[in-house]
Amino acid sequence: MVVGAGPIGSHLAKEFTDRGHSVVLLEKGDVGKPLKGTGHVSADIFNHVPRKDKFVEKEIHGAVVHNRFGSYSFGRDRLTSYVLDRVKFDRYMADRARRAGADFRKERFIDLETKKGKVVVETDSGKYETKLLAGCDGPLSDVRVAAGLEKPGLFMHGVFTKQIEVGPIQQDYVEVFLDASRDFFGWKVPEEEQFEYGLAVELGNDSKKALERFAKKRGFHIGQIYSGLIPMLPPEKTAGGRVFLCGDAAGQTKPLSGGGLIYGLTAAELAAETVDPERPTTLEQYEKRWRKELMEEIKAGNSIRKFYGLPFFLRAPFLWAGKRMSKNAHMDRPTSLFH
Repeated sequence: MVVGAGPIGSHLAKEFTDRGHSVVLLEKGDVGKPLKGTGHVSADIFNHVPRKDKFVEKEIHGAVVHNRFGSYSFGRDRLTSYVLDRVKFDRYMADRARRAGADFRKERFIDLETKKGKVVVETDSGKYETKLLAGCDGPLSDVRVAAGLEKPGLFMHGVFTKQIEVGPIQQDYVEVFLDASRDFFGWKVPEEEQFEYGLAVELGNDSKKALERFAKKRGFHIGQIYSGLIPMLPPEKTAGGRVFLCGDAAGQTKPLSGGGLIYGLTAAELAAETVDPERPTTLEQYEKRWRKELMEEIKAGNSIRKFYGLPFFLRAPFLWAGKRMSKNAHMDRPTSLFH
């Protein structure tokens, strides 16, 4: 059983179903809503899922990073990433899992109990027995809490808004504003007919006021505000008993940018390759495999993240050096910056 039909939970359900397992996929709300994150994702997304024009809004060629008195271009000579319509993408992923054979049910997870070699799952519609339970239910994962697993070590709060423009957007690069947030950065992402402006702050700081200051400085209008938590720094354990976590629930996100799609999809694939519902001890192998694949990048990204909080005059030499080192850098692999 998989709890959470976001992109990671849906992908995990499909991967297990493709391997001949029966999967129930639970989702408490409308897939893709409310919107909680930007759709900017590296070009590696299509190493994991098929490309469909219906959810691709924009091809992105690099980024321009603004550091108060100077701007620095990175990767402007090549296709680096895409902007996806997250509502359409999330729904495509859930439909893809259903077509593969996953039993999709709109129910809210309430609690779990492990007994006699199975997990008894309680929802708002009844109880189920399952050999394994996967929590893909986001940063505040109810499955994680019910299983007694620790939460990620850091949470950021991202807030963003959309500004509609007249006619198609010609800009094909993202912009990063290092002075928009004392904890992270601000961004401007072009979509098909609008720009997304947003920023993130550490949980507990006033994200709305930070967005208002950002809007005043950059001259954009704040319309509807969207928000979501960004979990970072995975806990020491993401599996225990017959329960495991994947995606935001496990803190499998990039501290460098806050994105979680690529890392979460990677972890879902590793889980499907490794975990045998008949042998719950294989969850230990999943834990080892995803950490071997992702933790070095997460640690490197977290080290770079601390650079955002430096005074602007200390950031400048790092940006200059980073620009010289960035020819072969990859946004999902921070360690590539040093190769």
